[in-house]
Amino acid sequence: MGDGPLQVLCQFVQERPSGIVVEGAELVFGGERRFPFDAPTNFKSTGGEGEMYTLHQAYIAWKYQADGALATYLKTVRQNKWKGIKTTDRFALVRYIKGEQTAAATTQLVGEAAAAGAAAGAAAGAAATGARDAAAAGEPATKRARTGAGAAAAAGGGAGAGAAAGGAAHGAAGAVAAAAGASTAALGEASTPADGVAWIRAREAVQSSRSSCMHSTKNFAHVLEIAANAHKRRERESMEGGGGSKSSRGSKDSSSSSSSRGGAKGSGSKSSKPPIVIVPSSAASLLTLDNAERLLVGGSFLGAADSRKEKGGRVVGLRVLECPRTTVVVPGSGEKFELPSKFHLVNSVAQLKKQDWDRVVGVFAMGKAWQFKDWGAQWSEPGYLFTHCRGFHLHYDDTQVPTEAMTWNVARLELSRTSRHFDKLIMERFWQEIGTFMLHNKPEMGEMV
Repeated sequence: MGDGPLQVLCQFVQERPSGIVVEGAELVFGGERRFPFDAPTNFKSTGGEGEMYTLHQAYIAWKYQADGALATYLKTVRQNKWKGIKTTDRFALVRYIKGEQTAAATTQLVGEAAAAGAAAGAAAGAAATGARDAAAAGEPATKRARTGAGAAAAAGGGAGAGAAAGGAAHGAAGAVAAAAGASTAALGEASTPADGVAWIRAREAVQSSRSSCMHSTKNFAHVLEIAANAHKRRERESMEGGGGSKSSRGSKDSSSSSSSRGGAKGSGSKSSKPPIVIVPSSAASLLTLDNAERLLVGGSFLGAADSRKEKGGRVVGLRVLECPRTTVVVPGSGEKFELPSKFHLVNSVAQLKKQDWDRVVGVFAMGKAWQFKDWGAQWSEPGYLFTHCRGFHLHYDDTQVPTEAMTWNVARLELSRTSRHFDKLIMERFWQEIGTFMLHNKPEMGEMV
């Protein structure tokens, strides 16, 4: 698995967790291997773009989340003023430590070879410091030579002679030279050629990342040509259907052709009534009529109680949302869909008529099925409900999603308790999901661009 701090922690967690002991500011493994708390691992933060997490951060993440006690972990980190691990990284790191996720599937890992090299460098530095202290204390030269040789062997291997002859510092340098010579000999070459850069690149192992995996040697220029031809074809069909041809198709055919843009699947004219979004009426919900417009249109969250105080009372009836986005680009296909300018926001289905349910495009779920018990025979069933409209569940990022809601087809929107600048991401995600759903299921309520 490797000799880096993280790899040693993984080995003991999976094979002998009782052998991990905390001594002062160090972690001791099996009574022999010890690393300081701040020893860097080869696990990077922020999806592999930030700083390295330390061994202590990895250890406490595993210790306090081994049984899923996320609240205990967060409370312990705050009380001890430790530096915690980001939510997006914590679960991947714990799964890797416990052996539930392979190194190949963990994108934040820099590579076990790099971690082993860092550990070897730390061992060489410690050996050099020990040799210098021994010399200051007046130890015999032969003892210092033996100490230097042992340290150099632990750091790089194959450099014992250099360490014994020149002390710890020269031994470390000898280790590097010996390792380089061994690598060259293994490749069957006596020395590096003059063009050193080309020689190194020809032998380096390229690591895949989320950016490099998008690179390709294929030429997709023909895609632009296909798109241009499709655009010209649509313009030509629009001109032919506008009544300018000699065949005179009639006013009915002409209006049908011009209105066919209203649906991605040619499904009739654009609906004149606004789409409907339903939010919970319960005061226990994070999102109600009182604060929904502030979050979904303004991109800023304020608790329902604080919002009522700000407005001087509770909001009742129907609210009209002014859509902040005009166009949604569907990922993958690149299709563009123009959203209606207005949406209706309600918190009670009692005011909806039977034909109004065809306009329901979004529902915010609290996480319990009793929320839908009076919604009618079909709409009270979550499986049916979230097939015919887009479901959403808004929750704080440090709380678990209710078990019942985990089985529903809903988009989970994570809300930060303290960082309000993340609220705009929730707003953008909401309108993106609504636009994609309407394009595929209710295209007549919007317009293709």
